Amino acid sequence: MKKMMNLNRAVGSNNHVIMLHGRWRMQSSAHVRHAGQKISAVAYCNLKGWQAAGVPGTVLANLIKNGVYKDPYFGKNLLEIPREPFLCSWWYRTEFRLPKGPKRFVRLFLDGVNYRAAIWLNGRRVAGEDAVFGVFRRFEFDVTEFVNWQGRNALAIEVFPPKPEDYAMGFVDWNPAPPDRNMGLWRQAGLRLTGPVRIGNPCVTTELDLPGMKTADLRIAADLTNCGEAPVSGELVATVEDIVVRQTLTLAAGESWTAAFDVKHFPELRLKNPRVWWPHTLGEPNLYQLDLKFLVKGKSSDRSSVTFGVREIKEYFNEQGLKGLKVNGEPLMLRGAGWTDDMMLADTPEKIEHQIQYARHIRLNCIRFEGFWGSTPLVYDLCDRYGLLFVAGWSCEWEWEWYIRGPVRQNNTHIMTAEGEDLICKYLESQVRQLRNHAGLSGWLIGSDLLWEPQMERRQREILDRLDKGRVIFTHIERTESPVSGPSGISSAGPYQFVPPVFWYSGKAEGINFEACPGAEPPPLESMRRMIPAEHLWPMDAHWDFHCSRNTEEYHNYQNLDFFCKALKLRYSYWNSPEDFLRRAQIMNYELMRSMFEAYAVNRPRATGIIQWMFNGAWPKLYWQLFDHYLMPNGAFYAVRKANEPLHLAYNYKENAVYAVNEHRRAVAGLAAEIRLLTTELKVCHEAAVPFSVPANASARIHSLPAAEGLTETYFLDLRLRKDGKSVSDNLYWLSTKPDTLSTPEEVGAMVWRCNKSKDFANLVGLRRIPPTTLTVKAASCRDGDMIETTVDLKNTGGQIAFFLELMLVGDRSGMSFLPVFWDDNYVSLFPGESRTLKARFPAGLLKGQRPLLRADGINIAPTSIAAPI
Repeated sequence: MKKMMNLNRAVGSNNHVIMLHGRWRMQSSAHVRHAGQKISAVAYCNLKGWQAAGVPGTVLANLIKNGVYKDPYFGKNLLEIPREPFLCSWWYRTEFRLPKGPKRFVRLFLDGVNYRAAIWLNGRRVAGEDAVFGVFRRFEFDVTEFVNWQGRNALAIEVFPPKPEDYAMGFVDWNPAPPDRNMGLWRQAGLRLTGPVRIGNPCVTTELDLPGMKTADLRIAADLTNCGEAPVSGELVATVEDIVVRQTLTLAAGESWTAAFDVKHFPELRLKNPRVWWPHTLGEPNLYQLDLKFLVKGKSSDRSSVTFGVREIKEYFNEQGLKGLKVNGEPLMLRGAGWTDDMMLADTPEKIEHQIQYARHIRLNCIRFEGFWGSTPLVYDLCDRYGLLFVAGWSCEWEWEWYIRGPVRQNNTHIMTAEGEDLICKYLESQVRQLRNHAGLSGWLIGSDLLWEPQMERRQREILDRLDKGRVIFTHIERTESPVSGPSGISSAGPYQFVPPVFWYSGKAEGINFEACPGAEPPPLESMRRMIPAEHLWPMDAHWDFHCSRNTEEYHNYQNLDFFCKALKLRYSYWNSPEDFLRRAQIMNYELMRSMFEAYAVNRPRATGIIQWMFNGAWPKLYWQLFDHYLMPNGAFYAVRKANEPLHLAYNYKENAVYAVNEHRRAVAGLAAEIRLLTTELKVCHEAAVPFSVPANASARIHSLPAAEGLTETYFLDLRLRKDGKSVSDNLYWLSTKPDTLSTPEEVGAMVWRCNKSKDFANLVGLRRIPPTTLTVKAASCRDGDMIETTVDLKNTGGQIAFFLELMLVGDRSGMSFLPVFWDDNYVSLFPGESRTLKARFPAGLLKGQRPLLRADGINIAPTSIAAPI
């Protein structure tokens, strides 16, 4: 019992919040003989066999952390975890003390319960599972009469698992479902202590004067509640930097209403020369902070703070009637990817930040949250801080009969009852109140694969109009027409399997595509060894398939690598080892992903955005990712960074032409392109130097390539971009005189949205026959704050191209990569005599007494490993 005495205590100034994070215990109700009244008594001692638990934390995540089950991310260990223990309820129990001082009003809050809960405090029932249910609702309860101010308090929460047809969270076909279906207290829990008047749901809206951006008007609002049984007069004070506004208010006993400050009554809320928030690709993501407090007789009754950004995000429609976004009056090409949380909802704050840093590093400007992810607000806070827009909204998990395990009507979601519709609307209200102040929030996606029934779309729009008026609303991800709001303005979704580069230039790249990818994206060999048992690493077997997709009958489209392997074999030739397969996989990952992002940039203004499906991995997998669960980037990761360069040369596969892309908010002159077509033996068959300029936020065709004679069936296109004589960018393509040929929609059939089968494949086998070359490598590292920066000097000293060099930084003892790692470029190629200097950064804390080694490998160089001394 002494171990339970490490109690949760108040944090923050004035001790007004107690976060109930650690020091919980957890046990299955199948092993608990007592009821909530006794379990929540301070004197309860029957804790033998209870598991240590953290909140936020699901039942299974806590059990895995305690070593009850083997690593579920490795091999097929997940299948060895039984489902039976998670069919019953589980108890969470903790103890806490309240701060010394005058008694205050106390509210218990639970930000996320999956799926139902009964709450007991100090032997008394606070609420039951008939009231506490719904995964995306946030709950608050007045527990002032329940708490003990003089000593320990005991809180016990019985959590009930989701059942089929419950509107719970899930991973659809992205990865296996955890056996507990993520049951537990999956978001933050805590206590809020206030005086007689409580502040809730603070909100800041901004109106930016465009186009000059010389002023911005603020509107500040918050809900005030008198918690007591007598009228209370006091002063609400709002502070934004050096601006302070206040108003005197009186609330009757138990009264609750919204107080507001606006420019009409408080002219000082007109900011002059505001620091505007921009996506990081267009400017600085400047943030402000609002501090609110309510004073009663000069003393603080409650306070609240939120950050916000001064910016305007609006939708527009191009000539084709397709939707795009403008930020602060500037059209923005959305370049994004779809986020998922860890499969057990067990991401650490550090890992979440590393992933958002990856998004910024590869020059994405948007994250799509299909579902309201995040065990805390951290991921959304980081989007604000790092200058990333995000779209928040529903997942498709309730829209398909095989997922919800219930009947579904055509063209709408599963919601069949008034109670179900009410619950989804409560979900939306909770999430809007939590997220609406975020500078990065660009819009709400109120449907996913399918449209809602008209009455549900109207209800959701009414909620958004009431709570977050003016935000962009996306009805769903397909090109359809709603009887409520008209055309969706969205181009389409998919594909999700292999498509060749020319696909994106064949009428696909238009409008915003909210989820698309060129198929599977296997990770490098190091990650495969971490996720697949050695005896199953080669040849490919069911362990590989298990790490593809959800691997059940309903998800048969993505159960294996058949699509990917067929294309890889026919385009790049056979392989005879995992090293050989995965090296070529990175080449195709790069080729396919680069073309997708480039096509949308090239096809502006017809194209307005692309969201790669997906960004990260909920577990170690082979599909839909730019980096894997271990934070290992793959070839597609660096392809996205290359394709998203602010000044860039791109090859249009359909037109056989070179385009220039300018992502800046200003026109750029003084540019020149150096263009070469070369055989695999490096014979130059075409060469051109093209001076040009390019308008702001635009693309321009600058050169048509001839049908050059003498090319080998596999050949290279080398593009070099210079500005005022200085190198800006390089971009190397490996192409074929035998092009990829697409099937027609009629030939593909109903599955065209999932994949576009190719009739014939390009011949890139010539890459395999490039003779070996030699490379000199030098590396040195230095410490830069909390990061290690490594500089690598490469020189091709041979007579052949050094093609697709993979660079990794590993520990001298572990041999494992330092992850996350931020290379300014990777998977690079060097022509004979060419030198290149690259830099990489990784957190210094990863060293743990090791020295960094640089590994370099490629299809035609001998693997090299050298020290990168600090």
